Amino acid sequence: MPGALDDSASPSTLEKHGGPELQRTGRLFGGLTLDVKRKAPWFWSDFWDGLSLQCLASFLFLYCACMSPVITFGGLLGEATSGHISAMESLLGASMAGVVYSLFAGQPLTILGSTGPVLVFEKILYKFCK
Repeated sequence: MPGALDDSASPSTLEKHGGPELQRTGRLFGGLTLDVKRKAPWFWSDFWDGLSLQCLASFLFLYCACMSPVITFGGLLGEATSGHISAMESLLGASMAGVVYSLFAGQPLTILGSTGPVLVFEKILYKFCK
């Protein structure tokens, strides 16, 4: 198979394909420590660069794009569950899931929200439990 690694490839040829940041350090969390040290000079500038008008506009757009389906499907869910689970609970759940996902996934701009299949599932689950 072309491009596949075979057993004849020596470790020295494999190590030449990455930079120094991809090399093993031999210490627990050694790569993370080196990465933080390497990026520390730009830490505060990353926050200050985010205060530009273009970043603010994209932030507001993403906020509206994420919150409008959550509120819409939350209202529909409120009708389907006789008000037991509504827009406020959906908003709280989406907010908590978004914060946890952005902290642990490494992708802070992934859009999370309620969708039609989730609404159908929760409606069926509510009727089943009722």
